[in-house]
Amino acid sequence: MWLAIVRRAAQCAVLVLLIVWPLVSAASAEQCNKTADRIFAETALSVARVFVISIDPFDPANKVSYGVGTGFLVDENGTMVTNYHVLLNPRYISVSFGGGQSFNARFVAGDPILDIAIMKVDTQPGNLHALPFAGADFPPVGGAVFAIGHPLGLGKSISSGIVSSVDVVLPVSLMSWDAPFIQTDAAINPGNSGGPLINNCGQVVGMNTLGAPFAENIGFAIPARTVKSAIAELLRRGRIIRPWIGISGGIADQFVLDLARMPAASGFVIETIEPGSAADQAGLRGGYLPLRLGASSYILGGDIITKVNGAEISDLSTTVGIVRSLKVGDKIKVEYFRDGGLHTLETVLPERPILPEDIRVLYREVYRQQGNR
Repeated sequence: MWLAIVRRAAQCAVLVLLIVWPLVSAASAEQCNKTADRIFAETALSVARVFVISIDPFDPANKVSYGVGTGFLVDENGTMVTNYHVLLNPRYISVSFGGGQSFNARFVAGDPILDIAIMKVDTQPGNLHALPFAGADFPPVGGAVFAIGHPLGLGKSISSGIVSSVDVVLPVSLMSWDAPFIQTDAAINPGNSGGPLINNCGQVVGMNTLGAPFAENIGFAIPARTVKSAIAELLRRGRIIRPWIGISGGIADQFVLDLARMPAASGFVIETIEPGSAADQAGLRGGYLPLRLGASSYILGGDIITKVNGAEISDLSTTVGIVRSLKVGDKIKVEYFRDGGLHTLETVLPERPILPEDIRVLYREVYRQQGNR
């Protein structure tokens, strides 16, 4: 008897699944196939125009500057996120969600290396909601995306496109390898900075950050995973904690090494070293011999790191994986090639501070984005 009951229950469960599953699949497909007008209607109220008055005490010619960007809500308590370069030296921040009403906002925390900043709106309309983040590390290449913001300081607008590429490393700063971008052909212009890049499920997949001023249909967004992680750490600690290794360069190109008549050594060629970093304190050396081949440039003559903690430095992905595994306070053993021989050193990684150059990099990028030289 019990066996019959169990069989009957199983048959009912299968029948329910057969009935419900097509409905669930249809609902999921509908949720992730939203049109641009629906995306705009559902998300635009949570996206704001950000107006900033900045004062730079170190610039005698341009002490006061005015900036316009975009930000969006990430919780129901008025916490918003935007690009750090939108809020450089803010003395006054005003946000407008639409309808002609503006609200004062205050800077909470930010990180110029990732170009992410958090601000808080203490008073806001009651009909606003936080935008949901996508769960994947990167959106699929070729997937539809929509950029919402205030390009050129104009009214709130939406542009559409696809994800052109992911995991794109741009030479913006020495830490760029740790924060690859999403590339999209959705139009991104000055003023879009800090706005959301949204998929056709209505989820934030990135924060619009850069446009290529002398190219067409090439824009870049910080991935949602980076934005979410930064928000959590900035709200918890007030800063992003990262180890200070302090080197830049690339994997040794044998053709280039042969051309420069340098000894063969597989590994990471150090081009420059940040003063005060772990590499500087340990005595590692950067390069001194500039070399340009077509569009590529090198600085040769520096140490070549062959191993870190016994792991061979064979390619860039291996190098990035090793570096990302390191933490502040870690003791590392470095093997490197110099002056025809192999050497070894040990050093402890300090926390990397925010350096003045980190801010200057953002100023240069904003200046470049505006088409100036």
